[in-house]
Amino acid sequence: DIRVEVLSNPGATMNLQFGWPLDSILVLSPNGGESIYRETSTEITWQSGVAGNVKIELVRNGSTVSPAITDSTPNNGSFTWNIPANQDPDTTYQIRITSLDDNTKTDISNANFTIKAYPTVPYSESFENGLADWLQSTSDNINWTVGDANGTPSAGTGPASAQNGTNFLYTESSDPNFNKSAVLTAWFDLRTSTNAQLSFYYHMYGAAMGTLAVDASTDGSTWASLFTRTGDQGNSWFQATADLSAYNGQLVQLRITGITGASFTSDMAIDNITITASSPGLSVTYFGNGNNGGTPPTDNTEYNSGDTVLAVSYTHPSPRD
Repeated sequence: DIRVEVLSNPGATMNLQFGWPLDSILVLSPNGGESIYRETSTEITWQSGVAGNVKIELVRNGSTVSPAITDSTPNNGSFTWNIPANQDPDTTYQIRITSLDDNTKTDISNANFTIKAYPTVPYSESFENGLADWLQSTSDNINWTVGDANGTPSAGTGPASAQNGTNFLYTESSDPNFNKSAVLTAWFDLRTSTNAQLSFYYHMYGAAMGTLAVDASTDGSTWASLFTRTGDQGNSWFQATADLSAYNGQLVQLRITGITGASFTSDMAIDNITITASSPGLSVTYFGNGNNGGTPPTDNTEYNSGDTVLAVSYTHPSPRD
């Protein structure tokens, strides 16, 4: 506890409790519940009342992961962790921070956090097991809700069932959720794909229906619109598609935003999200036998089974060549 004198009332004091010993270390983040992609950077933060550098370690399912994230870093309350591309995805990670001057001064995340791999294509999600790869934004007003075979709870809005499987996601627009936004995001790995295309189904039934928007970004800050609909579209599921070829060879983040209307009849829904693409193929240049100019497919009719063709060069954009 710290005793504070109240200057406006001489002689009066009050005690303040901060909930942790001042000569200790307290992990602030990641502290449990976070989902973080590997190949990204995240801030490890802590509070400290001890001097000297600290060691930061990753703990997985109770066991320390070797090597340490850092064997020594200034005890200034923040460290930028570049998560390796080969870090195993798991849901049982914690951070441990220990004073190098006194190893009894240590703390660990209160609960587990998750390290995820970027989803690759082909991709398909119908929310049968919750949000899966999609993350609820912390900067919106409401969350997307998982709906099931019972449909949405309000009459005159929302679907009666899923478009695919049993579950779907929807915006619960009953009071006090009028004119509120619900945002989902997910990253996808298109680095070895071409001609990627997004497909999903939406349901926008209700007199006060708001707006559904889908956007894409490569940096999480600048967004390009892929799809938008506003108003009552009728009591049916509709398919929407969007071309993602502009993001060939890149990581792309998709954002789905649902904005409710001015009353409870704006339960919009999404389901059956898929991303398809083609993979780069192997390109081979070779000498023909001269009979047809050396250009397939005409030239290959001149070869007999088992003949040898001299490859001059080949290219393959994928790292698997």
